[in-house]
Amino acid sequence: MKHAPSPLSGFPLAAAAFLLLFFSLLNPFVSGEKTASQENPKTLLALLEGESPLSDLIYDLNDCYDRYVSIIETESRRLKAEKDKALLEFWERLQKELADRKTDPAKKGRDSLANIGRMMQGIASEYNLEAFFPEAAEERLQRCRANLDMALLQLKTARGLEEAYAALLKNLGYPGLAAQDRPGDWELWSKEIEAFDCALVEMRPPLRTEVVIPPRSKRPFVLKTFCLDQDRLGPGSGQAMAVTGDIADLGRKNLAKLLKEVAAEPGLEIDIQRGIWDDEEEEEDTGGRIPVAGVKDQTGGSTSLAQGVSNGDISAEINTRENFSSVEIWIENSGGQSRSVNVSGAVLDSGDSETQRLATAGVSEDEPPPGPKLKDPERKIEEILQRVEDWLRRAQERVRNGDHSREAIEDLIKAMRAAEGVGLDLEDADWDLLRDAVWEETDLTYKVYKANPTSENRETLIENMKAMDYLDPPEGKGEAFSNMMDDIFGFI
Repeated sequence: MKHAPSPLSGFPLAAAAFLLLFFSLLNPFVSGEKTASQENPKTLLALLEGESPLSDLIYDLNDCYDRYVSIIETESRRLKAEKDKALLEFWERLQKELADRKTDPAKKGRDSLANIGRMMQGIASEYNLEAFFPEAAEERLQRCRANLDMALLQLKTARGLEEAYAALLKNLGYPGLAAQDRPGDWELWSKEIEAFDCALVEMRPPLRTEVVIPPRSKRPFVLKTFCLDQDRLGPGSGQAMAVTGDIADLGRKNLAKLLKEVAAEPGLEIDIQRGIWDDEEEEEDTGGRIPVAGVKDQTGGSTSLAQGVSNGDISAEINTRENFSSVEIWIENSGGQSRSVNVSGAVLDSGDSETQRLATAGVSEDEPPPGPKLKDPERKIEEILQRVEDWLRRAQERVRNGDHSREAIEDLIKAMRAAEGVGLDLEDADWDLLRDAVWEETDLTYKVYKANPTSENRETLIENMKAMDYLDPPEGKGEAFSNMMDDIFGFI
């Protein structure tokens, strides 16, 4: 803990050492049969001494996080195993059909189809075919149900993790730092996910290009995306992406038109993807990356996704799905007014120059919104740090404005210890403010004791004097504190 040297200002070294020894011997007797003041959480000294209960917080948060991550990972492995099994069965049936063609005289004239089948197998082992070919209605229904089950699990697990974080902070004695995410977000997430209906439809519904984000809330969506760089690798499953610009900055004359067409008729995605790659030669040379600055609002009143992120009006957290032709996005509006955001035409980038960039076309209406992501310990620490900074500022203002009550001093000490525990550096001015407040409290209890020398008043005075000794009295108060010690103990 950062504080001034403990020997009392103005005292001879031997006298100071004797006084500290006296305080340590006095502990069992200052309150009769009570325990030592270090074991009493009400004393100022007990609040000042020892390590902050939050000093190992990151490790405790990690333990909570790991437990809940394992739930998601276990379910993800199960779903992948089911999908792999289905894919294997599909190819086995396809191989059998191709083998029958070789032995059936009526089909021998069509043996070239066997070569096509083998070629498709080779492609399937290297690429995700869903990124290039439209899915059958039954396959889309199956995927929708799997994603809905995962979204429900994410919702339940993320909520459970937040509750575990809150319980941990409460057990450490800091329930005020355990505030969860905005309750409205959880309620909206639950309603949207639980009400979503996976339907078997032949025609895919048009993409939604406009979304409304309520004030001070975060909303989840699944965006349909297209690859922009034919000669690069596709992003990996679950890869983080960021909004780096708008398609208007690419210099591709047909790109906006193609994205508008696929938004109206998603079944055209094969032709649209090919058209985007054919249009790639028209792109101006921007070094493979798009400058975010200068993004224009093309939405006729709403904010484009790229513009909103660039201006700081909204923030977006984005990850690819298994099929990188769609991404999960969480858009957050921290402002006090609702924002209409056009999610078509944003450019997404992973930051890897060898990985394809993506262009967004709109919200997939036949996919359930993703559940909330699990909040990792580092992100939770950032939230707690912000709450601690706010708490410390309020506690300091209270004392600085003249409130030197015991309650105000305790609140300031707790806020300072919490700040230390989460790694916030305290300034000398912070400790000077606390010294002044503790001195005022000690001086007041001294005067109260002198006017009414009861054992209870003496005990309170001694506790405050020990806290003052721990901090060192403020500049100019060393002699007064020395005289106070002489008066109370009479050995100096």
